[in-house]
Amino acid sequence: MADKDPQNLRKKPRIERHFMIRYQPQENPTVHNQGVSTIQNISETGCFFYSACHYKIGEKLDVEIRFPLIAEPAKFVAEVKRCIEEDPKIPKYAIGILFIDVDQEKKDAFIKTLDFFLKKRSGNK
Repeated sequence: MADKDPQNLRKKPRIERHFMIRYQPQENPTVHNQGVSTIQNISETGCFFYSACHYKIGEKLDVEIRFPLIAEPAKFVAEVKRCIEEDPKIPKYAIGILFIDVDQEKKDAFIKTLDFFLKKRSGNK
């Protein structure tokens, strides 16, 4: 549901669902720059979550997301599109990522999962 705000570049509708996400940079992953979080919202093209780690815009992340209808986590390569410091007193960053490569084996199940929650949200069953 895109609005008229030019800053809102969403191409697909987002759902507010709290799936678990595990992420780390593709280059130089360490214990200190990887994490686990809960997704705040997600679409076919990307998602938003909070992280204790700061990432550079354009940085590539290896991402795993657990969906209820898929036995194994779906794997993505994602690009950081937004990284905003939420509170300078604690390491908390708002992260927006764009999915650039999706595990093809799980892509259909991923899209079906999102469609299920979109229909549920709109009252269609």
